[in-house]
Amino acid sequence: MKEQAAALGMGDSVKSLDDKDAIREAMGTGGVTGSKGYINPFSGWADAQAAMVWVREQCEKRGNIKFLEGEVEMLWIKKDLGTIDNEGTAGKKKVEGVVMKNGDMLSADITVLAAGAWSPGLLDLAGRAVATGQVMAYVEVSEGEEAQLKDIPVTLDLSNGMFIFPPRGGILKIARHAFGYLNSVEGEDWEKAGCEVVVSRPVTAVSLPGVRIPQDDEDILAKGLGDMVPSLKGRGFKKTRLCWYTDTPTGDFVVSYHPTIDRLFLATGGSGHAFKFLPVLGEKITDGIEKKLEEDLQHLWKLRDPVEGTVVTYDGSRNGTERAELREVLRIDP
Repeated sequence: MKEQAAALGMGDSVKSLDDKDAIREAMGTGGVTGSKGYINPFSGWADAQAAMVWVREQCEKRGNIKFLEGEVEMLWIKKDLGTIDNEGTAGKKKVEGVVMKNGDMLSADITVLAAGAWSPGLLDLAGRAVATGQVMAYVEVSEGEEAQLKDIPVTLDLSNGMFIFPPRGGILKIARHAFGYLNSVEGEDWEKAGCEVVVSRPVTAVSLPGVRIPQDDEDILAKGLGDMVPSLKGRGFKKTRLCWYTDTPTGDFVVSYHPTIDRLFLATGGSGHAFKFLPVLGEKITDGIEKKLEEDLQHLWKLRDPVEGTVVTYDGSRNGTERAELREVLRIDP
């Protein structure tokens, strides 16, 4: 990071934090986490909710964008009997559009699958991408506490995956960037003519009202909160939730045409870090659709050969146990 800052003409802006006292001073909360690290004053955070509301508003102002609200049941896949697929079999697959839960069928010249953690439930991505649930919690703070903490740095402890944001709107958020939970569910693989498959599928407060993170994770987050912000130690959480990633083996996105299914473009595999690219990622996806994407990104973001076994993201940023099944530890509020 210091080398990058120097290359950008930012001099010694990135500071090493060589012990707990240096970390405590940088955090500005009286708390400490980790034993050494660095602080980058040019890093920070963005309000994802406000950003997406703004993007939606810009789209709604255009005359060539139409929003249809509903849930997709499956991709509308057909075989083109006049073609040969990569394995020499007659009838190469192509996507005509999507089939909705209510039975409506929407057709398109090109279908872009950008369904985030729901993508593996709509297309066979075994060995390539998997939906994982990450834990987070929200604690209420007073106006005075928010004013006192409003300029603290975003803090990520790579030794345990714990991270916090400055409070906004009376809420401070703490979460854990880890290997995550699986929610393995049996279902039909529409691409393979109704064969039964097991896929990790997101479960949220919308699909399962009252869902709450496992008790062990809530205890870990509570301890992390007390370590990072001692003034909030022991304060109960207002709510908890699961944040769903679409993990790939390397943490790289999948932004490419499907190699064996015509008229299907993939824009998924966010791996828990896609939002920060919001200002530029849409342009790159468009370049991919128009076949103008730079060669290095074409290689980086292609749909790669599947890995053996369950997909786990080994990008150096994850911590914790390597996966557990959510259904075994999930709680529901009464």
